Amino acid sequence: MPYHRSRIALLLVLALHGPAFAQSIPDVMKREVSPEGVAYLKKLNQRTPFGTNDFNLDALRRGMGSRREPTIKGVTLTKVKIGDVAGEWVVAAGADPEVRLLYLHGGGFVAGSGAYYLAQAAHISAAAQCAVLLPDYRLAPEHPFPAGLDDCVAAHEWMRDNGPTAAKPARITFVAGDSAGGHLTLTTLLALRDRKMALPAGGIALSPVTDLTLASESLKTVHDPIISSKTMPIFRDHYLARSDPRHPLASPVFGDYKGLPPILIQVGEHEMLRDDSIRAAKKARADGIACTLEVWPGMFHVFQSHEPLLPEAREAIAHIGAFIRAQDNAALAKTLTLYASFDKGLDADYSRGDKQCYVQQGAKLVLAKANDEAKIVADAGRFGGALHFPKKGTTRPSFKDGGVLGYNDKSWSASVSAWMKIDPDKDLEPGYCDPIQIIGDDTKRGYIFMEWSKDEKPRLFRYAIRPLFHIWNPKNQAWHEIAADKKPMVEVAQAPFARDKWTHTVFTLENINDKAKSAVGRLYINGKLQGSIEKWDMKFAWDPAKVLLVLGANYVGYMDDLAVFDRALTEAEVQRVYGLKKGIRELYR
Repeated sequence: MPYHRSRIALLLVLALHGPAFAQSIPDVMKREVSPEGVAYLKKLNQRTPFGTNDFNLDALRRGMGSRREPTIKGVTLTKVKIGDVAGEWVVAAGADPEVRLLYLHGGGFVAGSGAYYLAQAAHISAAAQCAVLLPDYRLAPEHPFPAGLDDCVAAHEWMRDNGPTAAKPARITFVAGDSAGGHLTLTTLLALRDRKMALPAGGIALSPVTDLTLASESLKTVHDPIISSKTMPIFRDHYLARSDPRHPLASPVFGDYKGLPPILIQVGEHEMLRDDSIRAAKKARADGIACTLEVWPGMFHVFQSHEPLLPEAREAIAHIGAFIRAQDNAALAKTLTLYASFDKGLDADYSRGDKQCYVQQGAKLVLAKANDEAKIVADAGRFGGALHFPKKGTTRPSFKDGGVLGYNDKSWSASVSAWMKIDPDKDLEPGYCDPIQIIGDDTKRGYIFMEWSKDEKPRLFRYAIRPLFHIWNPKNQAWHEIAADKKPMVEVAQAPFARDKWTHTVFTLENINDKAKSAVGRLYINGKLQGSIEKWDMKFAWDPAKVLLVLGANYVGYMDDLAVFDRALTEAEVQRVYGLKKGIRELYR
């Protein structure tokens, strides 16, 4: 029968550390162990843990040097060289190659290989939608401390600039590892900070070794079904040689965690290293670091790697994916410059500049108010309220640039995201319709817009970047007289807009006004790239003080969740925005 382990785990923590400690770590997990977990633990307890009777290094290296292929389909494996260190990329189907995780294998510092972790890395890649790099860092005793650590630091530096398919910078990086690799995860973070090198966005330590003075109480009190505590002095002596075990890079439980990124630690109840994890989490939190500790009832050393995966392993890997996505969302949130939910009014919920919405009256901007032409409708949006244009009118809600769009004459990049609900063939009146525009003091000096074409049926959806007039229109022709392939625009026939469903749009601008880089604009609908505007001289000449983001030019329909970002989003980021279950409010805090 299934039985409860949560209370046992909590009682163990209380016994070892007292009530005050339990209160300082409130997230000791309270959950029932799955029937599969109970059966598997019973099976493990019938075996002899490694190192109980002898320490066979050759056998350990043979076992952990074997290759365990991914068990999920669609995984791409690519071998690479990281200086003199061999490595292998593991990329699940749909993973973003610009989100990169350095995974450091376990093996007591003396054994293990990336090949042994291919299956686990594939599960993490699929859950987090990231590319995973497995380096074969140098092993002790042939290469004692700090050789392996130095390899891990170098691998993170290499990974920042090199992806699974090309030498391209990462958008965001993470470091993870288990057991000895969990130790190296924490010490890599410490070493990167101390060496004033770029830090990853987060660290993930699974069942980490954190104290090579071997002072953790669980080394004496817990029966570990995977590995005997008798091995720990041997692992330590092989790895440290004559180095001081109290050095923070030898025992990260003694480290100063100030300035490190968020950390996730997962550990099983039934492992000798349980208290290494608890103590490291306590130290990180005392140093002011966001550290999530998960003590999994009924689980054992690196339970996330055992195939077939237990329910607990699947859930733990899902937690790893959620942790990575949360940090990725936080990084994306830093690029947000404006967010308007239209829940309560026309003004933006957040802005780096002016949050207020305006309308143009002659040469002046005045504060905008909802009216019969631009209404705020509660609970009508994709997320909460919506901006509704019930008819073609003259009210065009606008937001000042002032740090929102970031227009400048040197190098300008930005992205604009919005949801719309409209049937263009039934709802629009004759004439062009521009749901979103970016304008300056003169459209002949630059003009950016999304539009529906004038009178065709079906109406064509377009994204255009018009630079200086003489560049895109040297013959002074009417817009409709110029062939589509001769215009700086993307044109989409039968775009998926409808009255009864919301459609997501994003347009990006990259390197506008930049003489040294190629300018490009991209249009996405429902997370999918529709086309690019390239190979044009994207020279603008606006007065930065007069740049506006304008909504609803002849538009008839609903609009929601308007957002502006200070750079061109990648396709994966566009898909992330498209997939936000609660909209931009998930990013905006």
